[in-house]
Amino acid sequence: MSARAYLLILLCTGAAAADQPSPAIPPSIPDTTTPPFACVQPVLPAMSKTAATQLKAEDAQIKAYAECGQKYVDERHTKALMYVQLQKAEADAGNDAIKSVNAYFANLRELQEKLQAQASSKTKQ
Repeated sequence: MSARAYLLILLCTGAAAADQPSPAIPPSIPDTTTPPFACVQPVLPAMSKTAATQLKAEDAQIKAYAECGQKYVDERHTKALMYVQLQKAEADAGNDAIKSVNAYFANLRELQEKLQAQASSKTKQ
């Protein structure tokens, strides 16, 4: 490669680099810990003649336990979905970057080939 072609490539790559925006500060990743399941489980009465009555008396606690469990599961699903969406967005951004870099280097190769062909045609004349 001639010095002129090399200089042109350096100028082109330097100009392209100057046009690039500065890298953005990545957003912080939300809390990655999973809280333990901490819903208070009502004590079940022993099997006896009064067990049905005891269950009725604890009905509010049983419903509260079910609601607490459902809330916990819903929160885990919501958080998991957020990370799935983040994973997809990150993968898509990486794939877009690869396409951009590949297109740039394809254009660079094309330019180098044209410059080389131009230089060879001038030396033959």
